[in-house]
Amino acid sequence: MNSARDDLNALKAASAPESEAALIGALLRDDEDRRYIVEAMDLLRGPGDFTDAKLGTLYHAIGDLHAEGAAPNSVRVYQRLRDIGVDDQFEIDCFDKLLGSAVSASEAPYYARIVAGKARQRRIIEAIERARGRAVEPATDASALAHDIEEIVFEATQDRQSRQARPAGEIANGIYDALSSGETPASIPTGYAEIDALVNGLKPTELIVLAARPSMGKTALAANIACQAAAAGTPTAILSIEMAADPVVIRILSHMTGIRGDRLQVQGLDAKDFDALAHATGRLGDWPLYIDDDRNIDVRALRSKARWLVAMHGVKLLFVDYLQLIDGPGENRAQQVAQVSRALKSIAQQFDLAVVALSQLNRLSAGRDDHRPLLSDLRDSGSIEQDADVVLLLHREDYYHRHDDSYQPTELAEIDVAKQRNGPIGSVKLRFDGSLSRFTDTSVIRQEPHGTAQ
Repeated sequence: MNSARDDLNALKAASAPESEAALIGALLRDDEDRRYIVEAMDLLRGPGDFTDAKLGTLYHAIGDLHAEGAAPNSVRVYQRLRDIGVDDQFEIDCFDKLLGSAVSASEAPYYARIVAGKARQRRIIEAIERARGRAVEPATDASALAHDIEEIVFEATQDRQSRQARPAGEIANGIYDALSSGETPASIPTGYAEIDALVNGLKPTELIVLAARPSMGKTALAANIACQAAAAGTPTAILSIEMAADPVVIRILSHMTGIRGDRLQVQGLDAKDFDALAHATGRLGDWPLYIDDDRNIDVRALRSKARWLVAMHGVKLLFVDYLQLIDGPGENRAQQVAQVSRALKSIAQQFDLAVVALSQLNRLSAGRDDHRPLLSDLRDSGSIEQDADVVLLLHREDYYHRHDDSYQPTELAEIDVAKQRNGPIGSVKLRFDGSLSRFTDTSVIRQEPHGTAQ
């Protein structure tokens, strides 16, 4: 009995009926530039944030009128209520009472913050109850429960829905304004001019797949891009499932200092080397770069890690090395990999991240005369190609001639932009120094502007 009373008291404490009424009253007064409506609605999830369902209905009607470009005054709102057949639920003088609860439209954001805060408090209370119910189920797996609770609490604590339907015209106006003001769409430069010229950087919400056969240097290229992004101030994380954190950092220090990676793993560095190492270590410590080398990772843990990195470090760019090492649900390997690739794309969208997933290729390219990889070589599942917004295929012909004394190494790596959902395909060449795990620009570029892959 006490528990039920406590729950009721908690819900009462998490409501603000006066503020809900005052918010609607303020919105009904915003009949000029309606900027207060925009500011207030940016703070709320929707009608469900109101404990009074009638006020939630009024809020919905006001939002519809605003989206149509009409001032949401009392007359228009009441007409909208009649149109949807709910006007009989409202007393004739309700609008006068609501208008009397707010002095001016400028109060709308203030009351919206109170309403949003109370709604968030109620969601947390409900999330705790749901989590408690799950925890006492006898068959509950503890690891799965921990991830589920984290998901429940995360969703409850979000101030507003991450994605809501918006009028196409509103989106078009935003694009037009950005272009006319000289702004460019948000993207994270890779640090390589030739790659950026083709893909225009790494974009939030996109899944970029970097695929290659073993020993091509995909981990080194990913680390190079990660470092250049972090050095430019972009919070970046590497989920290194294949390799422990120390070897990853050794590769990074190698290409930063010019000291071969094998020398960084043994004694014998001279004073000059230590000076270079100290300088690189200091620089690395200043960068917002984070490395997680947990090797026991599934789709749930992947989402949990992404959520934590975004919440704690504001991460904008996430590398996953590599896709096929993540456990996913499914009856066979193709289904499992499909679930992983879909999860990666979902994570990019949910957390507004640019996600770069490294991927293995099958052996077919090794049997071709030119050894060049194709999209169809993506290992285990065709869903990787479908889910990816961009696919980069890394190839180094030198690797296939490493035992041929008559072959003259080119020290070049080719990156084939084999798919780009919103841009051209083509290829670029980078110079590769394997001893330093370092890729550099060559100013060589070949583009196929009419070959856009969808």
